Amino acid sequence: MKGEDGLPYENTTVLKKGFDNDIWIGTTKGAVRMLDGEWQYFAADHWLPGNNVHDIAVGKDEVIVVTDAGIGIIKYEPFTLRKKVDHYEQMINTWGFKRLGFIHTLYKKDGKWIREISDNDGGHTAPYLAAMSFKYAVTGDEEARREAVDAFKAMLWLERITPIDGYVARAIYSPVGDEDKMSLHGSGGLPAKWHKTKDGKWYWKGDTSSDEIIAHFFSVTIFYELAAEGKDKEMAREHIQRIASYIMDNGWMLIGMDGKPTRWGRWNPEYLLRPYGYHDRGVNGLEALAFMRAAYSVTGDKKYEEGYQQLVKWGYRENTIRQKNTFPPADIAPWDDDLAYQAYYTLMRYIKDPVDLSAYMRSLARTWEVKRIEHYPLYNFGYGAISGNDCEQEQSAKFLRDYQLDCILYNYRNSYRDDLFIPKGYRSYETGTRPLSPRETEVSRSSRTFMTYDGGSNGNVVREPTDFILFYWLGRYHGLIGAPGTTDVKLTSVKPPKKGEHFGAEPYNGPKRPKLY
Repeated sequence: MKGEDGLPYENTTVLKKGFDNDIWIGTTKGAVRMLDGEWQYFAADHWLPGNNVHDIAVGKDEVIVVTDAGIGIIKYEPFTLRKKVDHYEQMINTWGFKRLGFIHTLYKKDGKWIREISDNDGGHTAPYLAAMSFKYAVTGDEEARREAVDAFKAMLWLERITPIDGYVARAIYSPVGDEDKMSLHGSGGLPAKWHKTKDGKWYWKGDTSSDEIIAHFFSVTIFYELAAEGKDKEMAREHIQRIASYIMDNGWMLIGMDGKPTRWGRWNPEYLLRPYGYHDRGVNGLEALAFMRAAYSVTGDKKYEEGYQQLVKWGYRENTIRQKNTFPPADIAPWDDDLAYQAYYTLMRYIKDPVDLSAYMRSLARTWEVKRIEHYPLYNFGYGAISGNDCEQEQSAKFLRDYQLDCILYNYRNSYRDDLFIPKGYRSYETGTRPLSPRETEVSRSSRTFMTYDGGSNGNVVREPTDFILFYWLGRYHGLIGAPGTTDVKLTSVKPPKKGEHFGAEPYNGPKRPKLY
């Protein structure tokens, strides 16, 4: 066996029979598990203390790997995807990812886990809001609906905390309750724009970009359709209306506190149809179309339909067809793919006109053809849910099976591997030659590429598992993932945590979120 056959590294030191018709291979660069039709790679720093493997011992459900830096133990436990999502949902609380309804990444400072007040707290909370809405639709679980309402109120607060109706903050910071510091950097290398509330309890971050806006439309419309009831539904409708009106009334721009357009909040033709914004014309135009179509569908106000038709007259619909940039490499931004898929899902749920639908389906199919090599659930499940076509969901289900349980970003190195060939039937349009399993890299957000071979944060960052939670429940809702084939609770759920048990950041201990309704 060689790299071209799938062997991750060829310099072999030891072979051992495994416990499930598998073979374990020790190399000078980690351990390899060979299964029928699959290779699994285990290396330092995530799986092993060192890479030079001297010996391997196999037990009933564990493998002991002896390296020159110590012994690594890899233990196997049966998990269904349903049990795995239950693990992550509990992890949201036990690790302290949640604060005031927002979802945060954790980082280690002086040996202590701290919640990051990010550049995009709404964008990081949106997947959880959407996930809990999908879960409620699938299961009818009232706890999922309560979680969705709590996340929605956090998203709503981002708009209500600013003094401008329809203008959304990036993040909210408490000088009393938050251990993280306010970031000093803003968009495009500009200084951060923090604003203090009149009561002095909070700071909110401005210079809001398109990232935050599409996150609001994506998640809040899903919440509106699947989980909102009574007053929640009324407030979700109003939230969409306020943001859409503010953008439309300001000439398709986000106008900040200084009376000027924000750095990345521009959907106007003077920007998108001229050289300065030429490379954004596809994805930003797709967003603007999604804003208007969603606002019209949710509110019934004809001004949004008129706004949509104006965008179509400017050519925004046709510009979406080739919205996915593939050249030159300097213009390929992986976060644009995340924004595009949120926009596709928001827009195309409401499209009935066959001419419109034809254009957007061409756009989606082209984008998926570029992105499907990554096997990422957002791209595959998103395409399948919208189009109804085959979407290689088995590859994405495997991606979810390979998701690491602790979500800690260990260092990883793969660029030396002997198996980095483009898979048969695929073409790589961007960086890299093939995707790697998340067990071989790290838990990453949809806004990052999955063709990066080296990286990590030395074990000092733990990523929120909200993408997994979203993809599982989106897949279940659209029938792309089946319900568990067993009723054994040991295979479908994890034990509840002990009362007061937590492992990551300390519970938030600052002022409470104000009552919004």
